[in-house]
Formats: sequence, structure tokens, C-alpha cells
Amino acid sequence: MKDFLFWFRSHTAKEVKWGGAKHHPEDKDDGGRIDPRASFRAFLEVAKSRSLPWEVSEINAIHSLQLIMRDSFQEIEDSGPKQVVESRQNDSAMQGLTELSSVAFEMVRLIETAMAPIFGVDSSGLINGWNAKMAQLIGLHQNEAMGKSLVNEVVHVSSREVVESLLSRALQGVEDTNVELKLQKFGINQENSIIYIMANTCTSRDYANNVVGVCFVGQDVTSEKVVMDKFIRLQGDYKAIVHSLNPLIPPIFASDENACCSEWNVALEKLTGWMRHEIIGKMLPGEVFGGFCQLKGQETLTKFMILLYRAISGHDTMKLPFGFFDRKGTFVEVLLTANKRIDEVGNVAGCFCFLQTIAPNQQQTLGDRQENSDSLELNVEEFLLENLIDAIVSQVMTALKEKKLQLLHEIPDHIKTLSLYGDQIRLQLVLSDFLLNIVHNAPSPDGWVEIKVIPGLKLIQDGNEVIHLQFRMTHPGQGFPSALLEDMFGGKSQWTTQEGLALNFSRKLLNMMNGHVNYVRDNDKCYFLVDLEVKTRK
Repeated sequence: MKDFLFWFRSHTAKEVKWGGAKHHPEDKDDGGRIDPRASFRAFLEVAKSRSLPWEVSEINAIHSLQLIMRDSFQEIEDSGPKQVVESRQNDSAMQGLTELSSVAFEMVRLIETAMAPIFGVDSSGLINGWNAKMAQLIGLHQNEAMGKSLVNEVVHVSSREVVESLLSRALQGVEDTNVELKLQKFGINQENSIIYIMANTCTSRDYANNVVGVCFVGQDVTSEKVVMDKFIRLQGDYKAIVHSLNPLIPPIFASDENACCSEWNVALEKLTGWMRHEIIGKMLPGEVFGGFCQLKGQETLTKFMILLYRAISGHDTMKLPFGFFDRKGTFVEVLLTANKRIDEVGNVAGCFCFLQTIAPNQQQTLGDRQENSDSLELNVEEFLLENLIDAIVSQVMTALKEKKLQLLHEIPDHIKTLSLYGDQIRLQLVLSDFLLNIVHNAPSPDGWVEIKVIPGLKLIQDGNEVIHLQFRMTHPGQGFPSALLEDMFGGKSQWTTQEGLALNFSRKLLNMMNGHVNYVRDNDKCYFLVDLEVKTRK
């Protein structure tokens, strides 16, 4: 059975006016010449039957409705012998067809106005669907794109094999997802421009369920692709520079936010004798410098840690005269500079450290200068106690989550906004080291850690107002291992644990800031007791 669908539309002109010559009653039609009135009647017949040209989207809607109606008629035929139905049933069927027509129009409208690029091709690879978003991205209007070969005229040369494979698979009924397409951009001065679309393929089928085309539904990822390509190029340039054997490239190493080595270039391998794979991931203070690269003493390690942690915290640093023993035991003297590293969202993610080797004629001058700076200078700046506590807690949050520990705190509200004067960075370094070790030695899971701040009396010393603060950091359980405490409080030059070395450094740094620390074992809990005097006024 063949079916026909007639689609009528009203004429364009609602009112037709004649703009010809004036009519003279004496003029008669002679068969060869038509007077204005007669010619107007003939013109009116033509104008009344004229309508707007059919749009591609309207033709698509008609075709969709035709398929829907054909399926409906097929269902009626398959249901059994035809029966005479009442007029009410006829009305219901007509209402259903009207609803189907509305759905078809709505689907076409949604595709046309969608913010996602959508286009389709027939079984020959010729474009038969092209929405407004595609026209905006590519620069081809719908009437210009229709009928073009997708592969040969629209797709970029480098992506043609991919698209041909997609079309071949889709015409066999296999649909793909998240495939990157490179399309050419049309228009003035757009010859070499490319649009990147991440697309899914959908098969288009006729009423007999045969594949008759392919529809592409995509997402414009051009801006993300451009940024990623730039990043990849920069990353390649970075690696080429950092790991170059050019003698102009200095020894470079990098630290992450936890002071672990994340970069160790070729020049530094040559200088120290230690290979990159041996160093990456190791703790820089104490393990790399102090372990692999031996140092002359604790003072050198202290100054290195201060410079490193200042850079990791986002502060500027000065050049530091620095010396260590290489793999062969040769003492190497350098100038060390550290600069903060910024991630893609602007947060400090560690630091880069550059080493400048010292010529022999510079070593004596630097040696004299270093002797004059043996005593470490502390910075004095104003800060809030609340900000100090927040910084300390933030540095242990990851460890707390990993061990599933609860953090308890007891800090009086009236001292949170207390203004203090001192070296905030170094004090933060010391207290966070103490609290982190408390967390590491707390039993887990379902354990707890407590930090408590107890304010004392305000005193006047040398014309300055100072306040006595006591920090108590507590954890339940048996307490720290004896070897760790011996490393922390002992005066020896060799340490058995990396944590003990760091705690020893923190204890000495606290002493320089007029503070001292004790580790107290109680019945079922242990705690660090830190006593500190801090200026409240200059």
C-alpha cells in the first residue's frame, strides 16, 4: 500500500494590491491585449497560490511525521481485519496524529535551537542535518552545508580517517561515544582554523529499521583543546630545558608542598653523583640533604629547612650559601635560591631550587660572610593567633582523614583575635611538626587528637609587652617510641629516625624563639607541652 501525505500552507500575501496602469472604460479586451482589470484578475490568481519556500527543517519535520504515521497505519493493519469504528474513535485517532505532529515539530525545534552542535549525514556521507550551533561554530549556514560531503569538504584532513571509520561503523549499526573530531572553519581569514568537537554517533533508521544515516551529537571543546595543547608544548619545553645537558642550565631540584623531591635534573645528577630515580619522592631536608648528600652539621640543615619552607609557604627567599658532600665524599659549595611553584589555579604547590656553583676565588669571601651570619635571624611581623592555629590544623587535615581521627580543640574565643609579633612562618613550622607527629602516633581508627591553647599572664620585658602561651597537643595510647624521643631531645649528631631529626630541628628552632617543649606521658594519654612567650606589642 502506498500512502500520501499532503501538507498545505497559506499563501504569502494577505492582501494583494495592483500597481499597474489606470483603467479606461472604453478599452476592450481583444484577445491579444488584456486591460488592467482583467490582467489584475489573472495576477491575483497567481499571487493567491504563492507561498513561502520550504525550509529544510520543515521538510525534515514532514518526513518524520510521515514515518510516524506510516508506523501507525502498519500497526492498524497488523491488529486484524478492518472494522467500522465510530466517529468518536475517528476523532481520537485524529487527535493522536495531531499530537504526533506536534511532537515531531518540537523535536525539530529542539535540535535546531540546541546549544550542542548537532549534524547528520545520509548513507552516502552527505550532510542532511545541520543545526544553528553548527552554523555558528563552523561558519556555514544550513543551506550552504546541506548536500556537502562531510569527510571531503568539512572534516579536517588529519581527522578524515577517524570520521570515515565512524561512518562505516555507524552504518553497520555500531555507535561510538566521546570521539574527537577536527572540523574546518569557513569564512574570511579562517582557512587554517580548526574546531574541535567531542561527539557521539547515533544511527538514523527508517520505518523498516534499516540504517539510512548517521547523526552526530557533540560538544565544542576547542578552547579546552587549545589550552591543553599549549600546556603540552610548555611541558615539553620545560623538560627540554630542565633536563638539557647544556652547561648554561644550572642544577635544579623541585619540592612539592610536603618538602618531598619532585624534580632532579641532569645537571644536579652530575654535581651530586645521585641519579634522579634514587632521589625522586624522598624527603629533601634530612633524607636527601643530610642523608644522601651529607651536611657538615645541624646548623646547615636548619638554614636549608627554613629557606625551603619559606618558599613552600609562598614567601620570597634570599640566596643561601650552602654546602654538602657529593656521592664520592667531595665537599661542594653552592649558592641556593628557592622560588615558589604555582599550580593551574594559582595555589602554591611547592618550590623550585636553583644551585649556583661557587668559583674558588669566591669561596673565601662567602666563608667570611657565613661566619658573620651563624646566628639565625628571626623575622618579626604581626599576625593573629587564629590564623596561626588555622595554618597548623590545615597541615594535618589530610593525615587526620587518612587515619580517621577526630580533632578536638579548646581555644578561648578572646585570644583567637590576639595580635602577636614574631616569626609566624617558623613558629607555624615548629607547631605543625609537633602536631603532625601527634597524629602519626595516635591509635586509629576511631581515635582522637586534641589541641589546647592556654593563655597566661601578660608581662613587660625590656619595654615590650609579652604574653605567655601554652600549647598542649594530646593523643591517647602508649606514646612515642623511645628512639624517637632520644633523637628529639638528645644532643648527638647522628639520628636513627627521620622524624626524630625533624623534631630535633623544631625543638632547637623553638628555643631560639624563647620557647621550650616537653613530652609528657600520662595514664592513658601523652602530650607535647609547649611554653612560649610572644610579643603582643612592639
